[in-house]
Amino acid sequence: MFLLRPSIFWWDLAILLLISIGFCMMLTSWLWWSRNRTAHKSVIIGVVFIGLIGLIGFSLTIYGSFVEPQMIVTTEHTVHLPIEESIKIVVISDTHIGPYKGEVFLSRIVDKINQALPDIVLIAGDLIEDERSDLSHLAPLGNIRASAGVFAVLGNHDRGHKRNILRQKIQFLDKGDDVADALEALDIQVLRNEYTIISLGAENINLVGIDDLWSGDSDLSAAMTGMLDLPTILLSHNPDIIKEQQSSDADLIVAGHTHGGQIRLPHVGSLSSLPTTIGPSFDQGIFELDNGSILALTRGVGEAALRARLFAWPEVMILNIEPKSSSSAS
Repeated sequence: MFLLRPSIFWWDLAILLLISIGFCMMLTSWLWWSRNRTAHKSVIIGVVFIGLIGLIGFSLTIYGSFVEPQMIVTTEHTVHLPIEESIKIVVISDTHIGPYKGEVFLSRIVDKINQALPDIVLIAGDLIEDERSDLSHLAPLGNIRASAGVFAVLGNHDRGHKRNILRQKIQFLDKGDDVADALEALDIQVLRNEYTIISLGAENINLVGIDDLWSGDSDLSAAMTGMLDLPTILLSHNPDIIKEQQSSDADLIVAGHTHGGQIRLPHVGSLSSLPTTIGPSFDQGIFELDNGSILALTRGVGEAALRARLFAWPEVMILNIEPKSSSSAS
């Protein structure tokens, strides 16, 4: 699909140009050095440096565009909640089915999920890239095996909202209803401003799911209306939900949306601004919030806009939920 889809042509052209520039820098430096080995040492050092920069740029572009986006990793965290029995939850998000990711990749994700033998699987939205995505490519999700069920919420791409290169919000066709219908047909329960009670043996848990925040249709108050006094998990595509006061009623909040920044550097973090308003520190991982809730924020498995990930590997997040009495969240 490289360079073949109008929606990604310019992104792919940029990748091709970066690869070409890096290769030309390496080739030019090597040709110059092979013909001018007796040149002044300082000149040779400068030429070698240019070649090295080209090599680094060439290698990182190839790796980030075509290698790392296919490297699915599993991260495992232990979270303590007010429950009586241990529970294993697997979280995925941001599949972005479309020009970069399809059925084959999603099947690999499902294999990772099933290997973990989860009790519950949560899908935190952005299942498709845009209105041109083929919903039939979501079919592998129907092969997920979870003893207490698979649950999902919709994300901003599902609801027809994304950002352009200038970080401005733009709208396209809302496919939320179609995505929800496709998931329900795969026996995945889609929660849209509502809650359900999950039963695992003697354990009962409230699972609350809200519609995407950017759509303007999210309603956390309505979603929590009538909830029983049980341990509560809140599933939201966008982690900005933690800014709503009522989110403190949830013991665990699960979200995606950030992609971990998608392009990161070690010890630096994301090189681009995150599509959230809660601050750059909330990019990926487990966070204990001031109100006592825990935020589990996955960097997701797919890419939006640029077909690249760098030090932000596609993530299948495993949450080992343990009784709170034994320790605090880690």
